[in-house]
Parts: sequence; structure tokens; C-alpha cells
Amino acid sequence: MNQGPIILLLLVLHGCATFNLDRKQSMTHYNVGISYLDKGDTASAIKELREAERLYNKDPKIVHTLGMAYFKKGEVDLAVQQFKKALELGPGNEIIIEEFNVISEKLKELTLASEKIKGISVISEKLRNEILKKMLAEGIGAYNDGNYYHAMEEFNEILLIDGKNAEAQRLLKEAREKIGELAAPLLKEAVEAYKKGDIDAAIISFKKVMNVEPENKEAKEYLGKIDTGKIEATIGKEVEMHYLRGIKFYTDGKHEEAIESWKKVLELEPRHEKAGMNIEKAQRKIEGVTKTK
Repeated sequence: MNQGPIILLLLVLHGCATFNLDRKQSMTHYNVGISYLDKGDTASAIKELREAERLYNKDPKIVHTLGMAYFKKGEVDLAVQQFKKALELGPGNEIIIEEFNVISEKLKELTLASEKIKGISVISEKLRNEILKKMLAEGIGAYNDGNYYHAMEEFNEILLIDGKNAEAQRLLKEAREKIGELAAPLLKEAVEAYKKGDIDAAIISFKKVMNVEPENKEAKEYLGKIDTGKIEATIGKEVEMHYLRGIKFYTDGKHEEAIESWKKVLELEPRHEKAGMNIEKAQRKIEGVTKTK
């Protein structure tokens, strides 16, 4: 009996199984990396995301997210390389294109800012002030959008260049106060749930705390006591529930309710691409209805 075809089939099946296993393991590392990234632990995020990319390097989402992690760490050259690879894998992905364009501009500013910080006087006073103005505008924009942590990062960068910038000092103080106002009740709620043994509710509230204040030590400590798999499963279930609820509202023509549901998704998973895009889509629907009245 000729066993050649059977052996070939077994090899093919083994290859498919290995591919699927690698992809599954890749997504596990990706999700852990995202969790670290949301917590502000960039080094751990990069480690997990690099492993995710090693196991499966054809997903633009993984490649793009690793680029974001490199950028947050200040590894600008590696960040650019990752974004270029992500665009090759997903050339039509509007989110990747938009973020790449924004970060390309940001890289120019940060490069000049870095040189200034090191004492290399290579930019004119006029250009320096223009850079500070753009950074301040971005910080204020983030502040007005309720993204106080990102706003705080921008104001801190300004103060690295111009330590006496009064507006940046004032806004930094206000951003810190806003973060405290938002994080404090969530943290209290989370700790109370944890002590009562309601671990699911605790996880959700701690996750919200980390999204508001990624460096919150108390939230990190409590989450460190809970199994990572349990955290991922709980968050995943909650995210899916709010996302599908938003879809139902949107289908029923309840666009404002849909937006509120998708905002709850973003409270737990800020990088949820579909929720973000759907919010914009629902807002356009509301604007269209308003204009026709």
C-alpha cells in the first residue's frame, strides 16, 4: 500500500493545527500585552506583543499595537518600522493610517523636544514656541475629551522643555485633580466589591480605575492578586455585553443609547476599534436627523 498520500495529508493537517495553535497563542499574548499597555506597564506590554508577533506576524492589529507600545516607550525608530509593516498588512485600515499620520507629526515634535532637553540648541525660539503651542493644544484637546491622563502626559512633556510654563503647570494640576475625582469613587467601589467577594464587579471597577489612571498602585496591587485568565474573561464578557447592547440600540434607531453602551465598552477597553468607529457612525446619524428637522 502506498502510504505517501496519507503521510502528506497528516503533514498538512499537522501544519494547519500548528498554525491555528500559534495564532491562538498569539492572541493570548496580544491580550495580555494590551492589558499591560492599559496599565501603563510598557516594558511588559512590549515583551508580550513581541511574542504575539513572533507567533503570528500577519495580523496588522498586533503589529500596529506593538508600534504604539514602542512609541510610548520612546523607541521612535522601532515604532515607525512597526507602523509601516502594519500598513503593508492592512493598507486600507483607516485607524492605522490616521494614527500613523498623527504620530508622524508627533515624532517630529518629540525629536526636536528631545534635542532641546539634551541642551542641543538646534531650533529657533520661534519654532520652539510653535512646538510648545501645538503640544499645549493637544493636551487641552485631550483634557476637553476627558482623557485626563493623556493630557497630563502632554503637559509634563511641555514642562520638560519649558519648566516655567505657567499654563502647562496650571493645566497639569487640574488634570491630576480630575483623575483623582474620577478614580477615587471607582477605586472605593472596587475595593468594597473585592472585600465582599464579588470579584467580577471588583475586576470591572479596577479596570476602569486603570483606564483613568494607569499608574494607580492600589488598583495594580489588587489586580495582581486575581488570576489573569479570570480578569480577561470577566472584562471580555462585560465588553461583549455592552457592545452587543449598543448594536441592538443602533438597529432599533436608538442612537444616543447605542453611543452610551459603546462608551461603556471604551471605559473597559479603550482600544476597541469597532466601538470607537460605531460611536462616530451613530453621532453622524444623530447629526443627520437634526439637520433634516
